[in-house]
Amino acid sequence: MSDADLRELERKWRETGSVEDEASWERALLRAGRTDEARLELVEFLRTPLPNRRRFYFFGPNRPLARGEDGAERWVQELASFGHEALLRTAFAGAVDLLPVYLGEAPDGDTHVPELLCAVGRWISSDTTDTHEADRVHAELSASCSSWEWPSTHTSAGPAAFRAILALHPLDQRQSLEGATWSARHVARNWGIANWERPLCDFIRVVRAELVPWALGYSDPVRERVESRQREAARE
Repeated sequence: MSDADLRELERKWRETGSVEDEASWERALLRAGRTDEARLELVEFLRTPLPNRRRFYFFGPNRPLARGEDGAERWVQELASFGHEALLRTAFAGAVDLLPVYLGEAPDGDTHVPELLCAVGRWISSDTTDTHEADRVHAELSASCSSWEWPSTHTSAGPAAFRAILALHPLDQRQSLEGATWSARHVARNWGIANWERPLCDFIRVVRAELVPWALGYSDPVRERVESRQREAARE
């Protein structure tokens, strides 16, 4: 099936929004080799509404994160069955979503965190196993953040966003399923701290927007974000 045929099926689905047109498009992507059965199962998992018992809020005033069966950690553990890269992309999606929160409270002039996200994104979206760039940025970030003082008016959101972003590194520890699971769980936990008034389904929407295009094989939001950042850097 040609790219033009796939785009037409996608256009039709986006125009009608019907389940039947969506299924036709996804079957065509499968036949064209853009995706596989395992990734289609991942898409189905991401689109499945949470049972009512799990529509909880991460945090509330004086209320700790829900844990165990009804927690974000349980959802991440279920996601782990879809493999290492799905977990890393989940962690990356949550960390990127928290970047504006972090920048709103971070010390003026900090560039290390955006650079770290870019380096990690480049590593995730490519076949390289070289962690040198991310290691360098992380070392510089660690050296500079030791002297940071968060503003006295800050909420818990900024530090939580920072912790979530740091959970993406070191990359050599994220190359195992166990390491990737830890990273995704840690990002989810800190996303909840920074967004305590929002339910778990909002976090899943953030993840879904990043993972579904990649899983279906028609775009890679991580790579596109990295390339956009590189173009911006070239213009500066």
